[in-house]
Amino acid sequence: QELELTKNVKALKEDEKRLRILFDSAPDGYYLTDLKGTLIDGNKAAEQIAGYKKEELIGKNLLQLGLLHKRQLPSAIASLAKNAMGKPTGPDEFTLTRKDGSEIHVEITTRPVLIAGHTRVLAIARDISARKKTEEDLRASEEFKNQVIESSRDCIKVLDLDGRLLSMSRGGQELLEIADIKPYLGLNWIDFWKGTDREHALAAVEAAKHGNTVQFEGYCETEKGKPMWWEIVVTPIRDKEDRVGNILAVSRSCTERKRAEEQRHALEMQLRQSQKLEAIGTLAGGVAHEINNPVMGIMNYSQLILDELGPDSPVAEFATEIGKESERVAMIVTNLLSFARHDKQSHSPARMCDIVESVLSLIRTVMRHDQIALEVDVPEDLPALNCRSQQIQQVVMNLLTNARDSLNQKYKGPDANKTIIVSAQLLIATAKGKPDIHPANGGTPSQAGHSSRQRRDATRSSRLRLTVEDHGTGITEEVRQRMFDPFFTTKPRDEGTGLGLSISHGIVRDHGGEIAMESKVGEWTRLHVDLPISDKGPRRRRGK
Repeated sequence: QELELTKNVKALKEDEKRLRILFDSAPDGYYLTDLKGTLIDGNKAAEQIAGYKKEELIGKNLLQLGLLHKRQLPSAIASLAKNAMGKPTGPDEFTLTRKDGSEIHVEITTRPVLIAGHTRVLAIARDISARKKTEEDLRASEEFKNQVIESSRDCIKVLDLDGRLLSMSRGGQELLEIADIKPYLGLNWIDFWKGTDREHALAAVEAAKHGNTVQFEGYCETEKGKPMWWEIVVTPIRDKEDRVGNILAVSRSCTERKRAEEQRHALEMQLRQSQKLEAIGTLAGGVAHEINNPVMGIMNYSQLILDELGPDSPVAEFATEIGKESERVAMIVTNLLSFARHDKQSHSPARMCDIVESVLSLIRTVMRHDQIALEVDVPEDLPALNCRSQQIQQVVMNLLTNARDSLNQKYKGPDANKTIIVSAQLLIATAKGKPDIHPANGGTPSQAGHSSRQRRDATRSSRLRLTVEDHGTGITEEVRQRMFDPFFTTKPRDEGTGLGLSISHGIVRDHGGEIAMESKVGEWTRLHVDLPISDKGPRRRRGK
């Protein structure tokens, strides 16, 4: 029996020796403590983690040694309390301060063990410093990327595979004038676009889902209605397994470039229009002789017929009408030449009634075709203007054309209100600098009290007002703020360049005048052109 006992003791010692070797060679730190945290035993890895020799730690309370940060002590004490109730804990992360003051990040698991009838605590500490550093590096990298994204002036969006918006950069929110991004999250990015741009966005999302990158240009408006053009790059976002998880859409504003291109296109259109008018002028100048010669012949023959037959002949009426129509043809040719001419005409006295009539002779047929009535009240005895008459004709033509477009937009067929009213009147400056309207053929009793001398003195600072009025769509306040801006137009791109009113405004301003506007949306519009009158050239009396 003694021999058997000796063998068993020897075997136990051998097992203990092997267990000790395993205990000491374990890569994790093993700390055996009592339920208060006093160290009973530890392995080599425990020494390396704590930075103390085992002999320095045996018999000392690890909670009081300063290894743990004060903020982590309650968590360690709670773990010991659970161990005392027979419950394991962890893994929990702790930061330990070594003997040399350096810090190490560990993950600790504790479990109660029964040794020689006493409950002990085995704490297994694993060094996770490398993992924590990797996590911190990744976090720093993410923060850096987020800072780069947030500081970018581009609109950077992350979409899911169905195109729904997951996030948007701060720069994108500012560009799109979005105060709160939350209502937009979850909305489909494709719905931001319209027409063919929507088709391009849909195709880009589908291509990114299959791992491809797509570029396209699109147009959309900001939250406040501001028009924006974009260069968009849509690319897949891959995970660690190289699978497409999300979609990145980067939009860069190309609004200024687009506007510059539109301005260039508009200028090219203006140049082509100018070239067309110049060509018309050249063609009309060449054809004028061919037209005028037979017209003069017709006029002469009609006069010969009248002279031969006498005024009492029944054919004389027809000959007279032939002469009048010939004169009208000659006047139309003259007005067409005047309107198309683009030479540097100098300022000279001109009557407003003649300017308006020359334009109306060119546009009456178009107005009749559109079933638009013209009401003209431009007295012949108004003071003369000192102007470039061809340029003022261009202004009148532009105002009449805009009025015609407004009426056609509102009335698709004939209507009693489909009328353009063209009128002119004299604005006489008062002593206070405010003009009084003074019709040429009289006026109110207060206005009629002016003497002829007072009127002559007043004309030196007075102006002539031409008004074009229509009962069309009217002009909104938003359009009113921009109506004289170059290239601004409410018409479709293929119907207007936005240069008409801008050029007219420039012409009137160069003549020392002003353009004013009154309008009621949906009901009517009046455009007033106020021009300084000339002190040269007398007013022509009516009927003369």
